[in-house]
Amino acid sequence: MNFYDEYFKKTNGEATEYKLKYLKSVVKNNTIYKFIQFDENYSLNNVKLNALKDEVLWFSYYKYLNDKTEFEINYDIIQVSRETNKSPEFIKYLFDIMVEVYDNCSFTYEYHKYMWSEYANYGNGICLIFYVNNLDVLFPIDYIEKNIIDFSSLIIKSLNNSFGRIDYNDPMALLPFVVKNPYNGMLDSTKEKEVRILYSPFDKEECNQGKVAQNIKTYVGHKGINVNYSDVGLSLKGIILGNKCESNMEREILKYSVECQIPTQVLGNDFF
Repeated sequence: MNFYDEYFKKTNGEATEYKLKYLKSVVKNNTIYKFIQFDENYSLNNVKLNALKDEVLWFSYYKYLNDKTEFEINYDIIQVSRETNKSPEFIKYLFDIMVEVYDNCSFTYEYHKYMWSEYANYGNGICLIFYVNNLDVLFPIDYIEKNIIDFSSLIIKSLNNSFGRIDYNDPMALLPFVVKNPYNGMLDSTKEKEVRILYSPFDKEECNQGKVAQNIKTYVGHKGINVNYSDVGLSLKGIILGNKCESNMEREILKYSVECQIPTQVLGNDFF
């Protein structure tokens, strides 16, 4: 049984209770981890350093995620049209709008060596340790071969239940953001133990004056948005500095951590 199979069977209150119970079982001490890599792109490294100093996290528009298979939802639009009495154009319009709503930021609830190698450049990076003030802000990831999911039936049910309106509490408004294929080429995504925070840049009119439309983020050049930790209920409780960071980056991060009294440790030289 996958998490969202059960989650969407419940009423709103029951679903929240179910999600919190699940998250408490995997997210120990309300702690999650964000791994950030540095490389030879010094300009981008400085952007990441400044984000740390400004206490913001980057939430990505899905088209700019590393895994290009994410958000690929295959469905039979002719079948959906026939069984909902909606035109293919209308169906595509609704779905295209729903996948524009959120940007996302990914975390892991388990600290381990795999994440350093895949997401922090084998020690040329950092791991941010966050305390989650309210676990309800998190969404767990289900790792499922998406080609076995009957998205056509889900969309039919969604459209028939919503009478053609966009309902952002509907499974099809959320599933594209929380289901991943277990393998991406040679990468075993299940090792990531991922949870996500979803953020809508439309709620505060940070994108297109709050007006959602088809492909609007591409049209206005929106690739993502920096969001303050506090705006998504996070508190930075510690930093782990990779043992292969360039000396200037290491010096700046250690200086920042001392000034802000953030507990910081450095990986041992024998870690990799």
